[in-house]
Amino acid sequence: MSERLEVERAIESLGDLRLIDYHLAGNEIYVQVETLRKPVYCPSCGSTAEPKDRRTSTIRDMPIGNRPLVILWKKRVWNCTNKECAQVTWTETANFVSSRHSLTNRAKRDLARQALVDKVSVAQLPQKWKVSWSTAMSSIREVEDQVKVPTQ
Repeated sequence: MSERLEVERAIESLGDLRLIDYHLAGNEIYVQVETLRKPVYCPSCGSTAEPKDRRTSTIRDMPIGNRPLVILWKKRVWNCTNKECAQVTWTETANFVSSRHSLTNRAKRDLARQALVDKVSVAQLPQKWKVSWSTAMSSIREVEDQVKVPTQ
């Protein structure tokens, strides 16, 4: 299977994302994505929203082969069209990653599996995933109930 096809499949499996571009940097695969365009409404008043800006979030995902996958998500900042609404702007969210997190949900589960099932030292995981120790630990705690640990 070609590398591009593997990248496309990895992104497709995350949900409503469109692959803009990808490139290699060192041994990592960097993919630039955006959410698929669809009508968006204000979460406060329900009025139609219009795009105002974009912000790029860097999120680590499951590796493709031995290469870490880094997602550069060009998130839209939305603007409420209702001038009387207190909401004004907000940034889009997606199901594949929790707000303000740097690992996809499936990467968190894999990291937790490595610690809880494979017994990889938690001290080694931050270096492997290129996250801080506190990010690794909070990820493990967040999803540990989703990881099936074999009983003795």
